[in-house]
Amino acid sequence: MKNRLFQRALIATSAVALVACALLLLWTLRVIVIDVILAITVASSITPLAETLEKKGLSRLFTVICTYLLVIAFYTAVAFAIAGPFKEQASLFVEQIPHYTAELRDTYNQLLIMLGDKASLLTVHADDLRTPALNMVGRTLNFTAGLMGFSLNTILVLFLAAYFVVQADYIWTHLLLWLPSKNRKRAANLINPLASRMGGYIRGQILVSTAVAAFFSIGLTLIGVKYGLVLGLLGGLLNLLPFVGSIITTILALFVAANQSLLTCALTALLFVVEQACESNFIVPYLLGKQVDMHPLVVLLAILIGATLAGGIGALAAVPICAALLYLAQEFYFKPLQESQADPTA
Repeated sequence: MKNRLFQRALIATSAVALVACALLLLWTLRVIVIDVILAITVASSITPLAETLEKKGLSRLFTVICTYLLVIAFYTAVAFAIAGPFKEQASLFVEQIPHYTAELRDTYNQLLIMLGDKASLLTVHADDLRTPALNMVGRTLNFTAGLMGFSLNTILVLFLAAYFVVQADYIWTHLLLWLPSKNRKRAANLINPLASRMGGYIRGQILVSTAVAAFFSIGLTLIGVKYGLVLGLLGGLLNLLPFVGSIITTILALFVAANQSLLTCALTALLFVVEQACESNFIVPYLLGKQVDMHPLVVLLAILIGATLAGGIGALAAVPICAALLYLAQEFYFKPLQESQADPTA
């Protein structure tokens, strides 16, 4: 009896240790794991189109390449559209820098005169600027490293997604061989619904980006910001990048508005605050949640948890991961539970 208890305790302890090691390994390799999940998500959104065109004689690789080229061409066209206005505004801004500097210096001197004996509170020494300067340099280096890492991760995701689309039949056939023969059919039946939910994330992001672009375009145009339509379109396109896209769009719009008037700049800042509130509480939860068949509150919580655990890339992968887990929980737990409760003999 004691030997059996000891064996059970040993087996339970070993199982817990293996699970803990597996979770630790996944956490250590979380960036790669998230890249693979994002690649599966992108592949799931392209696969239906690839399968349809394959029936008409076009290869899956051709479909993937054309899809990537269309997206690149679209973003390039927007970049060229905004390059002219941005260059014009940048030139005007550079010309006004001496004027802005002189005004700032005059204002600073007036404040020193008004403070009198307390003017030392506003006196800035070289030593006071050393620490902020070093911090700014460190943050710039971190941002550059993060940008390079993001670019490499994006390339990896697109490469893996293309591979998954082209080799989908081969991959699933060989993965199913690892399962017992009695479970293969059920697992095969889960592939398409699961891929549909994960692919729905891309469709939802497109809807969200469209809504954000419309919001910005209409709002900036009503405020009177120059190139409001172009900036709004850019805001929608960059919305695919959590947090970073909004920051870039905000900086560009404020840059243009500041060259018009202080009131226009303030209204532009207020517009972006309102947009962020609407996007976080209404646009993303409802438009994205509908595509992945998730409650809006669950979508919002998933994004917050993903961003907290793994930053921007975690926010990107949180919704498809949550959608997949909820679907699997529904198939393997909730449905059997409901069937057992409906069957009085169970």
